[in-house]
Amino acid sequence: LVFYTTYGKTYDGRDMPLAVVGAGLKDASPASVRATNRLRVHIQGNIHAGEVEGKEAAQVLLREFAMAQHADWLKSMVFIVTPIYNIDGNEKFGQNRGRQNGPINGMGTRAQAQNINLNRDYMKLDAPEGQASAKLWVDYDPQVGFDLHTSNGSNHAYYLTYSPPLNPNTSDAIMTVMKEEWFPFVTKNIKAKHGWDTFYYGNVEGGGRGRGRGAAGDPAAAAGATAPPPPPQTPPAPPGPRAWGTFEHVPRFHNNYVGLRNRFALLSEAYSYATFEDRIKVTNYFLEEALNFASQNIDRLKQATAAADKEAVVGKSLATRAQKKSGGLIEILMGEVQDEKNPVSGATMNRRKDVVRPEQMTDRLWFEPTATEEVPAEFYVPGGAAA
Repeated sequence: LVFYTTYGKTYDGRDMPLAVVGAGLKDASPASVRATNRLRVHIQGNIHAGEVEGKEAAQVLLREFAMAQHADWLKSMVFIVTPIYNIDGNEKFGQNRGRQNGPINGMGTRAQAQNINLNRDYMKLDAPEGQASAKLWVDYDPQVGFDLHTSNGSNHAYYLTYSPPLNPNTSDAIMTVMKEEWFPFVTKNIKAKHGWDTFYYGNVEGGGRGRGRGAAGDPAAAAGATAPPPPPQTPPAPPGPRAWGTFEHVPRFHNNYVGLRNRFALLSEAYSYATFEDRIKVTNYFLEEALNFASQNIDRLKQATAAADKEAVVGKSLATRAQKKSGGLIEILMGEVQDEKNPVSGATMNRRKDVVRPEQMTDRLWFEPTATEEVPAEFYVPGGAAA
């Protein structure tokens, strides 16, 4: 049921492990996987080796497969699992990542051995790991891709946040399912079964207590310093709602890259200040509910990716640049943390407090074009421009 292979070498020469899981497979080869005609699901962990919950959750899932669990999923899906993507960074073990709550003996580094952030390398492919990953996507052609992370940042009340592709050029056939059905299903079921809140990834924009910093992220503001008062003749601006803003839309990030391949991308960010154990649990809950939805909608997901592949883009106006757009108000659940001492290093960690404080914030989760071009039928490259 579980086949082990490798799909590349890291910069330091380590094998990149790959587990392929499917009923009735002959081997782990792309040909064998694609011949099943089942939904192909890629699960990736540890792209940032300080964010190890995905690595653990993926191995929990592999162990469950080996124990003959999830037979219903295996009737309609094949799983391509790369639990530890940034292997060289993982082996630089020991440092602590900010105020993340464990693991108390430390973790790996964000970048790989060339000091490249692999989650910014999906376009240039400067790293051998990125080249191997791109080849895996070509060879196996998964219709669904998970990328499992851990996030610090704003002190919110969610155990996990998530994101679909963010580039405005992503096919509507992909985005409609994710925004209107898939993520709402996951959110509802994790809450119903475990009592834990999840929501779209974001951070507080516009200052104050989101990250424990002032409006501009000024360390002096974090220490309690105050800005000079405005001139007497300038009346202060009326206070307005803060904003909940996402990250960049560009395809150097995994989830945006996968979306522009006309595939479903599900990014998860376990909350850094929940306990290490709870972060692994909620990542598994996220995988479980997302895969439950997939197993109930196999044909629709396959049809959506096929429709996106067939969509003609020649002559279509697509964004070449984009910016975050401001929408209406959405309810964000903010929280609190308390300091806790790491018993090994003595460093200060944060621990999530069981506090939920709803706040209305401006929706800054999506992007809109600022410049567009019509897609040409052909590109002409002069022979003298070969270099």
